[in-house]
Amino acid sequence: MRHYFSLFFLIPFGLFLFSACSNSSPVSTEDTEQANFYSVLTVYSPNGLGDLSYNDNIYKGFREALKAHENLAVEAYTPIDEDDAEKVIELWFAEKDNPAVNDFVKKRLLVLTDASFETLLENHSDWKNSDGNEILWLDSRNLDSLDVYSRYIPLYGASHLAGQVIHEFGVKKAACVLANPELEPLEQSLEGFRDGFKESGGTFDANDVYYLATSARAGFNMADSLYRLSYKLDSIGYRFVFPVAGGSSAGILRYTREFADSNTFYTCGMDSDQQTYSKRVAFSVIKRMDTVVKDFVNQWMADSTPELTKTYGLLDGYADIVIADAFKDAESKYAKQREIAAKAEENYLKKTGRR
Repeated sequence: MRHYFSLFFLIPFGLFLFSACSNSSPVSTEDTEQANFYSVLTVYSPNGLGDLSYNDNIYKGFREALKAHENLAVEAYTPIDEDDAEKVIELWFAEKDNPAVNDFVKKRLLVLTDASFETLLENHSDWKNSDGNEILWLDSRNLDSLDVYSRYIPLYGASHLAGQVIHEFGVKKAACVLANPELEPLEQSLEGFRDGFKESGGTFDANDVYYLATSARAGFNMADSLYRLSYKLDSIGYRFVFPVAGGSSAGILRYTREFADSNTFYTCGMDSDQQTYSKRVAFSVIKRMDTVVKDFVNQWMADSTPELTKTYGLLDGYADIVIADAFKDAESKYAKQREIAAKAEENYLKKTGRR
């Protein structure tokens, strides 16, 4: 039987709970003694939820995990900034010895969704896996240097494939917009796109790369800035713009939607299929973080020991591109390009020590 369930400790403003539930009565004391609940707190990147891509895809994964597990409770928190995130994480650690929690929570999991949480983890040596209290760091660069679980989907291969595909579309002039120059996952996407485009015969150099911000925490919530930049890129004459900027991509989707009839440039969705937001979205580079989340939760709740670090890629099926419906007739042509991109990614990951 499914019950409404909430944890018995203070939760700060902005934190909300979603759990497997029905219209049954609240959980009783007798039930909680036997419940053995698994508790998850997911701390998203600042203002991350609602980005229509990466963070929302993680949220989707937890929603699907809840459907499969009656004894799972998941809390979601979107901090205002890094200081806010740090306070919430400290509160989570402070509760690990609370009898009111431990009496009915079998295991707790803290999920950090952003690569830029690295500084916080390095500054808190006590933030590590311990018995019944564990950490999962998503989109991370962790290579066993920190005692936390990490799951990573590099987009080099899918971005390489994107670069090949747009050249096949006849694009000769393309630009790439990144949130900032500081985070490795963003630079990997840029390198993959650049290599795939140039290896297919396109021309691309440093002047075709644009940044919305300079710091590692910034550039992901600047949709208005990207909207204005889109006008400049259109005026320069770019025929395709590759955005790697999280929620800021809403700006480019808005621009291409509003000016779709004026022969503006094409673009792509990022992290999830975004073709419904603009008919100038030729394809989407997808990152199946929802599947990563579900797979990890299933293993963690089975009380087996997950691998400490794991990297997925194009060959594993966790990253790919989805051709928009308007261009589906051409999709069969890209099998060879996908093989080339997968091989390029494997070589890249081995060279950078990720495989």
